[in-house]
Amino acid sequence: MNVLLDATALMHGGGVQVGLALLSNAATHGTQWHAVLSANLARECPAEVLEAMASVRTVPTAGRSRFWHAQRLLISAYRQCKPDVTFAVFGPAYWVPPGPHIQGFARGHMIYPEVLNRYPNCGRLRIRLHNAKDRFAVSRGDRFIAESRTVRERLSRIAGIAPDRIAIIANTYSPFFLECLRSQVPKPPRATKLIAVPAAHYTHKNLEIVPHVAARLQALLSIPFRFLLTVPSSSEGWRTIVADAARLGVQDSVRTLGTVPHADIARLYALSDAVFLPTWLECSTATYPEAFTAGVPLITSDLDFARELCGDGALFVDPFDPAAAAAAIARVLTDSQLRQSLVERGRATLATNYVSPQEKWRRQLLALEAVASGEPFLDELL
Repeated sequence: MNVLLDATALMHGGGVQVGLALLSNAATHGTQWHAVLSANLARECPAEVLEAMASVRTVPTAGRSRFWHAQRLLISAYRQCKPDVTFAVFGPAYWVPPGPHIQGFARGHMIYPEVLNRYPNCGRLRIRLHNAKDRFAVSRGDRFIAESRTVRERLSRIAGIAPDRIAIIANTYSPFFLECLRSQVPKPPRATKLIAVPAAHYTHKNLEIVPHVAARLQALLSIPFRFLLTVPSSSEGWRTIVADAARLGVQDSVRTLGTVPHADIARLYALSDAVFLPTWLECSTATYPEAFTAGVPLITSDLDFARELCGDGALFVDPFDPAAAAAAIARVLTDSQLRQSLVERGRATLATNYVSPQEKWRRQLLALEAVASGEPFLDELL
């Protein structure tokens, strides 16, 4: 099998994690792999993995011209390698090839139109334009991969795609994450409780709520605590967050580590006493299986995607209610029985709702083989 991997849309966070795992597996598989990568993914990918590809092209920019560079490189790669199947790891793709292809779907705005009201008028217009572009790309799609039943059902209903054209391949933790986690020493005892907020700064991640949660938590706890974010300290988003933290008197309790490479993200989990993700829009997120794998209690949003992905392995809160979030975090930090219960339930959820990295890779290969041969997806993918 000759495969063209389109990883040009993987720029941050979980997308890069998925791309790294896929490339690492491909490097040890006999298939001919040709890859077109985003600059961010290429930067984090080990040299020996890139060398194992039959060919690699990298989109040189991360700005507005990225679309045109990516499209040009994908067309060139396709003409040169003549693949049996093209895999856009996450789409909708910048370019849809003429031959068999499959797209990973992760455009939450398209299947959750109700979230538009969360944006200002200018933001709504931008998202509507993106949704129109995404619907057009999806309409030209061959087959798709969703990471949960919730996403498959919404995508099928909203885009009019037959469910048997959408494989379900659950997200999981990265093999790199597990390796790094196993190398961590036990966390030393400390007075300050650490709450990890591992997310890139997108509007839907709802990170601006963190200072407000910190202010409420300060009134509930007699012990020091600190929220640790992973957004660049030079970004406009962080400037907004830190200004709110100063205004609310919790500037010492809200810090950022900056962008954390995937090689180091396991250390953040290993050092943390809780993970908080107040997102209000996801197709999937690596944060959930990473928290379960690391054995760190998780507090997240009480929304359909989170309920499906987390089962009873997390505490659920209204992502727009700082008081409710603070109360849940306070319970986790002060109730040892609750912490232990969440850790145990999280590990059970990991076993039932997620697959191992090896199983995910096996299912990805099954999906690629089905599309390349024109066969329907096997039942285990539906």
